[in-house]
Amino acid sequence: MGAVDMDKYQSLGAPYGIQGFPTIKIFGGNKNKPTDYQGARQAKGLVDAGMKLVKDTINARQGGGSSGGGGKTSGSEVVTLTDSNFKKQVLEADGIWLVEFYAPWCGHCKNLAPHWEKAAKQLKGQVQLGAVDATVHQKYAGQYGVQGYPTIKVFKNGKIDDYQGGRDTSSIVEYARQLYEANQPPPEVFELLAQKTFDSDCAGRQLCFLAFFPDIRDSDPTDYNHMINDMQANADTFKSRPFAWAWLSAGQQPSLEQALDIGA
Repeated sequence: MGAVDMDKYQSLGAPYGIQGFPTIKIFGGNKNKPTDYQGARQAKGLVDAGMKLVKDTINARQGGGSSGGGGKTSGSEVVTLTDSNFKKQVLEADGIWLVEFYAPWCGHCKNLAPHWEKAAKQLKGQVQLGAVDATVHQKYAGQYGVQGYPTIKVFKNGKIDDYQGGRDTSSIVEYARQLYEANQPPPEVFELLAQKTFDSDCAGRQLCFLAFFPDIRDSDPTDYNHMINDMQANADTFKSRPFAWAWLSAGQQPSLEQALDIGA
């Protein structure tokens, strides 16, 4: 507990709108945003308020007394992260996370909040969005060098990067989906053996690349493997695109070769 002589130190009270005396402010986890003391002006009231503040601060830093699971407020897809659940939810989990470290009093954080929420809904099932009140849960904010708010970090496959996108919904979604697509395995190059294979694996794709190889009976198996590996490398390069990749040996599909004017 402390006391300030406002006759001598008026500048200390000015940011908090002190207009009458005595005014009592409670400085909790967020030292930049104190709350008004509403209790009795007696020793018991002051002690009760102090003890409540201690209990609330401990609960907040322990994730609200939860078992460590991430929390979502009703109707929200943004996961509330704390010092106690961050490791399990983000660092030990598969997939991609965008995590915002914020301060409740931060104006830019308040501007970001609705965009963060909308983006989380659009990215459901692809990329997780989380938020950490870094004024209360300071462990990982300190570990990752968070110095300003909001700071957004990308957590993917054990790697941590700075977020480089915009702060509006569409920019967040676009950036996150690019990360998601880049993290997907490439499509498998397959042998086109029948019409049903073409219908299931090629039809509906933006492009379906068909490679007509020489008759396997007239080729070195090593050369065949090289050609397939080259196709797989291209499939890997363009894995974010809705392409399919298939190969077939000469003479296997004569009607298809005729339709495409192959070998004429």
